[in-house]
Amino acid sequence: MTWTAPATETIPHQLGIKAYNMKASGTIERGQAVALAPNMDSYVYVPNTSSQILFGIADYGAYHNSGVAVWGMGNIVYACISSASSVAGSWLGLTAEGVLSEDVFWPSSALLLENSATAYNFKRILLCDLHGAGAG
Repeated sequence: MTWTAPATETIPHQLGIKAYNMKASGTIERGQAVALAPNMDSYVYVPNTSSQILFGIADYGAYHNSGVAVWGMGNIVYACISSASSVAGSWLGLTAEGVLSEDVFWPSSALLLENSATAYNFKRILLCDLHGAGAG
């Protein structure tokens, strides 16, 4: 999949807490889901496996070692959903492309708030700090 940021929507939808001020490990695009980088204080990255814990959604694009704001738990934001058949109330986990999917059973850290009728479409999610609790 080639990453395409949402054309018109802003990433935050309804904010619960402020964004985290982090640094990018590698290139991160606006709206991508990110995980904490291992052994790197205050860095986030787009993982290459689906078993990473979701940290949040990038508010804007960033290059390696540059700053990036990341919306974390307690916020309702727009994020890319990989499935064309996900329904509101589904638990979502982080995939290797920086998108969210209900096919990632653990760890699930986001709740889909609206149905997804097309694959790789931006939908509203609630970022949670569950790491799989009650999911799957």
